[in-house]
Amino acid sequence: MQKNSITNKITPCCSLPFSVMYWFIQNLTLNTQSDREFIMSKLNQNGTISIDAWKVLINSGTLESDASLTKSEFLAWFDCGKQPTCEQLKLIIEGLKISNYTPEGGISYITNNIYELDASQIVPSEALYNDPSETLAGDILKRVDINTGENVNYRETTIWHDGSVMDDSKVDGFIYKKIGQKFYKNTTTVLNVSDFGADITGENDSSDALQIAINFCNITKSDLNIDGKILVTKTIFIDRPTDSKHFSKYFTIFGGEIEVTEGVNLFSSNLVGDTSSQLVKFSGITFYGGEPDWGTKTFSQSSYVLKDSRLFRLSFVDCTFLNIKFIDADSYLQSIYLSGCQARYWGGSFWRSKLGAYDIKISQSLFEHGENAFELKGTPTKVIDFSISNSVIEGCFGYGLGYDNVYILNVDNVYFEGNALGDLVPINTNYIPYNNNTINVKGCLLVGGGLDNTGVGYRHIILDSVMNGIISGNSFDSENEIYYKTECGVTYIGSDLNSNKIHGAKQYYSNSIPTATDITPVNNDYRVAKGSIIWNTEIGDDNNWVGAICTTHNVSPTLSKWKKFYGKTNQQVLKGTEDLNDIIDDGVYFTSQDFVKTNASFPTTEKGIFEKYKSQDGYENVFQRFTTNAGAIFIRTFSGYSGNWTNWSKIEKAENQINSTATDVTQLVLDFNALLTRLRNAGLLNS
Repeated sequence: MQKNSITNKITPCCSLPFSVMYWFIQNLTLNTQSDREFIMSKLNQNGTISIDAWKVLINSGTLESDASLTKSEFLAWFDCGKQPTCEQLKLIIEGLKISNYTPEGGISYITNNIYELDASQIVPSEALYNDPSETLAGDILKRVDINTGENVNYRETTIWHDGSVMDDSKVDGFIYKKIGQKFYKNTTTVLNVSDFGADITGENDSSDALQIAINFCNITKSDLNIDGKILVTKTIFIDRPTDSKHFSKYFTIFGGEIEVTEGVNLFSSNLVGDTSSQLVKFSGITFYGGEPDWGTKTFSQSSYVLKDSRLFRLSFVDCTFLNIKFIDADSYLQSIYLSGCQARYWGGSFWRSKLGAYDIKISQSLFEHGENAFELKGTPTKVIDFSISNSVIEGCFGYGLGYDNVYILNVDNVYFEGNALGDLVPINTNYIPYNNNTINVKGCLLVGGGLDNTGVGYRHIILDSVMNGIISGNSFDSENEIYYKTECGVTYIGSDLNSNKIHGAKQYYSNSIPTATDITPVNNDYRVAKGSIIWNTEIGDDNNWVGAICTTHNVSPTLSKWKKFYGKTNQQVLKGTEDLNDIIDDGVYFTSQDFVKTNASFPTTEKGIFEKYKSQDGYENVFQRFTTNAGAIFIRTFSGYSGNWTNWSKIEKAENQINSTATDVTQLVLDFNALLTRLRNAGLLNS
């Protein structure tokens, strides 16, 4: 490739196409091969390199004798941290010496492991397909892979991968070849990391080779096979912008083993924000962080497969994580799926999301013999829609699932065993009422372990500041399965609770308000939690109360405050035995035919109509009125602030007052005072 053919490829954006830039770097005369590898590792998919790579390229390169500028003058362009202009790029290409180029093309940027069975063999495509529907236009150039012995066929083409017309500058010798005047494209959609110079024995660092391979696969829309064991010592960047139609399908990296040195976050992206990378699938890969020491629980503390949320819409299928953690995210996560995976031996939290997440799905996976499995925090944004199903979390010397500020956490058919700090536990540091919403635990088996942070005893599940949710159809192996730390709106249904002693809201059955003898203590604590309900076992057709709810708890059940409630069927009728202080529902109530006052809360022994209304302003003030059949009226109020009732006040009709006939002030005063006396006697004025 002549230099003018390179400069003619400079784009309007003042860069070179990836393949041309690739060839240019590979064929430059540089001081060391390590300089070339460093520059190649900084090559992006758009054909640009970083500013520091430009500086190494200028310093390490050899100038032509007729170069228009010195190295110092070239380097001065990059002091401002900007990419070269079109004219500057042209001068760099013309000024630097190229060691190896051929006028006919043939860009060689990959160690070619493919050789020809017959240099002249071009087989008509029709000869390779039995089904006419599979016949494609063009002839086939047959080659064989010297590593595998498999055929690698090339099909005649006139179009490059981006839809542009093929020319010599786009020939790379691997994906695209030129024979005579015709161009051919490699028909395979899978490339091996060894094709790019990776050491698949795992002895030498293959970071640069892996980076180059990923960049190339992205451009050619190929998948990448890790065809052995490779060693990676620095972060690899996968750039697949969400706003690009080119990256509309999953890019699959599969097979083999990747060993990561301590402290390395394996995969990330140079893209952030709205253009962050997406749609990458990892399949059948073993991620390895070195040899663990289970005896001393000395595991990798700082190596992760993923760092932060620069990659989303990720899928991990049938992958293994050994002595390495999955993700450490100080930013928001979205759409990450693990299926058929297994993880063993890790320090800290295998999954750590600090600033919220959305659409996380874990299924058919195993997590065992590490510290904390999942650390789910939402600060300030919630963790929304996190699901784990048909999986195992076992033998953690921390906790299984730790949560804080989650919304919709589904745990379905998961086996928990021997997790020292509990299976599902809060990890919030500051109590916020109802900070978590909709936690559902269904069909799980929970065995062994779990010491809660209050020292009360062993707990599998600890619910703290939770609103809504269902604990249903689970089986526990101990008496102290669930612990409610604070008020919870969680329902437990159909679980194995025969021996359960839940320290929290609970249902009782009695015909009276519970006393100490009615309640089984938990660790000598007779506390009745707020929200507990007593159901009246003698309720029937006698218009009695249906149940009562604990509104204020106390260590002694006899000091707890309760409110009775009445069934909708019977709430309109009063027999005289009811406590009007405990009437909950607003409305109008009538005394029964056999009404007999036995409760002191009634203002009179007479039959009549009772009305109760509660303020809707949040202060819970109550107004009650009792009107007898004879027309006498009694009223009283309840102050939500003080918690006290006023006495009943009787309101009667005042005696008739004749019109005043006073002719002077003295007579007028006498008539007015007489009116006031009648109003006081009727209870309409205070004395």
